[in-house]
Amino acid sequence: MLTLQTREQHIRRERATVEHLHRAARNALAGVLYLGWLRRQGSSELGERCSARTAYERRTLSALEGVEDTASSGVREFALRLDADVAAVRRRCAQAGINPGVDVQALSGRAGTAGCCSWRSPSAPRADIDRLAGALPAAVAAEREAVGV
Repeated sequence: MLTLQTREQHIRRERATVEHLHRAARNALAGVLYLGWLRRQGSSELGERCSARTAYERRTLSALEGVEDTASSGVREFALRLDADVAAVRRRCAQAGINPGVDVQALSGRAGTAGCCSWRSPSAPRADIDRLAGALPAAVAAEREAVGV
């Protein structure tokens, strides 16, 4: 690992950009190797699996009580509007060991908006999505009850 480092990192650590560039290059190389390993057919199948998994997650979550689809589109991500405080719902889901997505309320300016991302591996079971679908309505309902809505 020391062969990839330069003296600049040790002399001016706060202004060193080389380490960041090495990390980015290694990530890019890993991505290229993975896509090369998949070949054309495999990468097409991977894209179809990601798209199908996101569509399933979007349908499943938007059908829940207190959750509304915002009609934003993406291949692996989408946004939902919750009938409760997003940060509090995220905390409740985290206590159950589930990551429901990010709070995009600050980015979008829309109150109660949560961004969901199918960050799960395309080979991950649908049970992960079903587990989130089981925990999310309970977290939304509990948060609404806590604030007296």
